[in-house]
Amino acid sequence: METEVNKEDPVIDLLRELSALLSEKEEMLLELDVRIEERTDTDDLENEIVDVEEYKGRVITTKSRMIPDNFTLQYSRQRRTSNEWKKVISEVMEFLQKEILSRERTMQLIKSGIQAFWPKQTN
Repeated sequence: METEVNKEDPVIDLLRELSALLSEKEEMLLELDVRIEERTDTDDLENEIVDVEEYKGRVITTKSRMIPDNFTLQYSRQRRTSNEWKKVISEVMEFLQKEILSRERTMQLIKSGIQAFWPKQTN
């Protein structure tokens, strides 16, 4: 389709046909997605993900408590100019944005990927 669109004289009928095929495929994929979601129980998986995140938080807290006070005090004493703080804050914000995006992508992959491999069991 892209090749045809980029031609100087694209064949409109061919583009319409390709567009219709693309629409059909999209509808089929949406229908499959709905059927996969109907057959998949994601509650247990989501609960496990929450548990893992809580565990990670506890590990980070525990590790941070193990840092000797003199190191944290020394770090706190470091003086930075306003521009240095702006750079640090900007780097932290960029990191957090990437982290959130990464987690969202992972959740989407897990949601769509797990559902494809573990269909919902019916009793």
